[in-house]
Amino acid sequence: MDLAHALKVALETGTVRLGLNESRASVEDQKARLLIVSRTCPDADLVRERRVGHVPIYHYEGTSVELGQACGRPYRSARSRS
Repeated sequence: MDLAHALKVALETGTVRLGLNESRASVEDQKARLLIVSRTCPDADLVRERRVGHVPIYHYEGTSVELGQACGRPYRSARSRS
């Protein structure tokens, strides 16, 4: 399963929070199971917060704009799946 298909399935079937602030809130609430961050995402804070929440991080090779487009969103985004 490629990432684009996995993102589509997650968006259709699961709870997905979009954006850096929503992703941080999901980590803080210990609801996040996975973070997907683009190579342009300022993820130093997310990495630190992930250690607290023990959430795995997937580093997407594209930009935040490309990640948003892969999820069917026309804007930059970070992702968390809870």
